[in-house]
Amino acid sequence: METEVVEQQIAEVNSALAEPNSVEEYRDLEVFLDFLMDMKKAIGDTFDPIIKKAHETHKEACAQKNKFEKPRQYAEDRCRSFMTAFLVKEERRKRQLADEQTARMRAEVQERAAMEEDPEERAKLEQDAQDVRATVDSAAPGELTSSVPKWEAAVYSVQELCAAIAAGTVPEEAVTPNQTFLNRAAGTFKDQGRWPGVRFVQTIVPKRKRR
Repeated sequence: METEVVEQQIAEVNSALAEPNSVEEYRDLEVFLDFLMDMKKAIGDTFDPIIKKAHETHKEACAQKNKFEKPRQYAEDRCRSFMTAFLVKEERRKRQLADEQTARMRAEVQERAAMEEDPEERAKLEQDAQDVRATVDSAAPGELTSSVPKWEAAVYSVQELCAAIAAGTVPEEAVTPNQTFLNRAAGTFKDQGRWPGVRFVQTIVPKRKRR
């Protein structure tokens, strides 16, 4: 196939296309459609083998990549899991340490309050004992990596989600209609289909005449 010639021919057809106003002009469109269908086959014959070969090459490359990527990803997941477990353990240890330090500081202030003879000062110390709270400094930058919470949506009930969208409490962008499934349903039920929020619409597609 001479690609430059075909490209020019298709451009000429595009320039000549217009809505018909007579039977003769409609027949001209039939000729154009025949030509375009012939070009579709010629383009497919030229490029489909290239695409097939590229697809097979891509498939083989992905398979080779996965031989290395899958064990690498497994190791990465384990590494992150161990790091997260350590950080959780460290946070727990710091909270326990802070609680122990708080208890000691509170006991010291309460002891001072018990020994204080001035009623006002004693009341102040007793209040301080209730308010005291020790904190443990975080690790210096670079010593520990911090964990970052990650949020993902898990749809557990499509019906409840759609009901919430209908009620206006969830935006419509939360779902995307399955157009492939809906088109199949339209072909099955045709004008007998009665689905809320969906119209089964018939369109007419010109069919190439058999030779």
